[in-house]
Amino acid sequence: MYNALCREHGDELIGTCFLIPGEKHYIACLFTSRAYGRRKDKPTEILAATRLALQDLQRQNKDGRKLHACRFNSGKFAVPWQDTEAIIKELEMEMVVYDPVTT
Repeated sequence: MYNALCREHGDELIGTCFLIPGEKHYIACLFTSRAYGRRKDKPTEILAATRLALQDLQRQNKDGRKLHACRFNSGKFAVPWQDTEAIIKELEMEMVVYDPVTT
């Protein structure tokens, strides 16, 4: 779905949040980079888009649903988690963030 949306809407999606309704929960897709792998945006661009996408999520979450997330941006985008976490704190968002178990 992500790739199809990107192909159709391109750059206009960056910095936005797309909510997918489910039976019990919503899935939030934060568009924070134009690509991934070697073509991913620079960390500063990803963080700027993350701030906008989280603000969009806040606007859409009018009924105050509880938010849960993985450490987004820190995997394939290689942005240090602390940088993304700082934006979440700056926006005063309450979010349960799951830390991957390392073995």
